Amino acid sequence: MQKSAMRIAIYGDAGRGNREQMELGRIMAQRHALNPFHFALSTGDNQYDTTTPETMKSVFEEPFAALIEAGLPFYQTPGNHDMDENRIEAQLLYSRAIDALARGKGGWVLPAENYVIQSSQVKVIVLNVTLAQSEFVYPTRALEFAKKEWATAKGRWLIMSFHYHLWSTGLRGDHQEMKEVFLPFFAQYPVDFVFVGHEHHAETFAPWHGMHYALIGNGSDIRDQLMPSDQACLFRTNEIGFAELTLEEHTARLVFIDRRGRELWEQASPRRPALEGQVMVSSPSTPPL
Repeated sequence: MQKSAMRIAIYGDAGRGNREQMELGRIMAQRHALNPFHFALSTGDNQYDTTTPETMKSVFEEPFAALIEAGLPFYQTPGNHDMDENRIEAQLLYSRAIDALARGKGGWVLPAENYVIQSSQVKVIVLNVTLAQSEFVYPTRALEFAKKEWATAKGRWLIMSFHYHLWSTGLRGDHQEMKEVFLPFFAQYPVDFVFVGHEHHAETFAPWHGMHYALIGNGSDIRDQLMPSDQACLFRTNEIGFAELTLEEHTARLVFIDRRGRELWEQASPRRPALEGQVMVSSPSTPPL
C-alpha cells in the first residue's frame, strides 16, 4: 500500500447502543490500531431514539470511545430515523457543540444535511435524501447540491454517500423511486463509489457503467430476508461489521470486515476516467480532512 493512501471506515445503521454496536466499535478500533483510518463515514440511521446527551453517549460515544479518543472524525450521513421527531436538528447542534474538526479531536461531524468532505485525493459528497418514517419525495435540494459539487472534483476520487439504497437483495428489494432519480443522474454525473444503508445487511454489486456501489447497513441489527435485484450482487453478508476503503492514486480496495475481524470480501477498482468540463474551484466552507 502506498504511504499516501487514504483509508476510510464505512459503517451504517448502527445507532442502537446495543451489544452488536459495541462489537462493531471494538473491531473498528482494532483495525484502526493496525492501520489507521483517516476518517469514518456512516451511511445513516445514526440514532434510533430521541436525541439527548444520554442517548448520544449510548449510541455513539460509548461504542466508538477508543476511536474518538484516537482522534478519528466520524462523518454522519442523515438517515430516515435521524429525521424522525426532527432529531436532525439536535444532531446538528451536537456536532457544533463538539466542534471536533476545529479542535483537532475525534468525534461526531455533521456540519449540514448536505455537505462535502474533501482533500487533494478525494471528494465525498454527503446527501440527505430521506424523510421521517421512510417516506420518499424527489430530493431536489440534494441533487442541486450534488451537481454543484460534482463540478469541482476533477483529479480526485469521487464518492457519494446517502441513506436510501438503489439496489438491494434485502427486505425492501430495489428502491424503484431512488433508481428512477439517481440512475439518470449518475449517467450524466458519474462517480467512483456510492455508499448507502437503510437495509440491515451489507453487500456489493456489479459495477454500473464504471460506478461501484455498496450497501453497508450492518452496524447493529441484521435482517436476513432475501429478495431479487435488477443488478447482479457480487457479495452479501448477514454478519455485523463494516467496510474499509483504501484509496491509492489509481486503484481503490474495498474490504468487508465482520465483527470477528475476518476479511470476508475484497474488491479492487480503478478510478473513473477523467471527464472534460470539470473545473476545480475552492470550497473553503467544507470540512477538511
